[in-house]
Amino acid sequence: MSRFYRIQTGLFRKYLFSLDHKVIGLQYALTSLIFLLIGFGLAIVFRWQLAYPGKAVPLVGSLFGGAQCAGRRPASGVL
Repeated sequence: MSRFYRIQTGLFRKYLFSLDHKVIGLQYALTSLIFLLIGFGLAIVFRWQLAYPGKAVPLVGSLFGGAQCAGRRPASGVL
């Protein structure tokens, strides 16, 4: 019987609680890509609201039924 053996870890435990520098690099790259996509999506939503005030954002507006924020009044054209 061998004195050295490898402990089998699950996929979740291996990649979430790893101390291996290669796995940590993959975690960093994946996390940065996710936050890049979230930031890109928010930037598109902000630009849509500036370009077309009062109109629902195409995908987000349909999810919420075109409901506006509570307390927000439609623009009257007068600043």
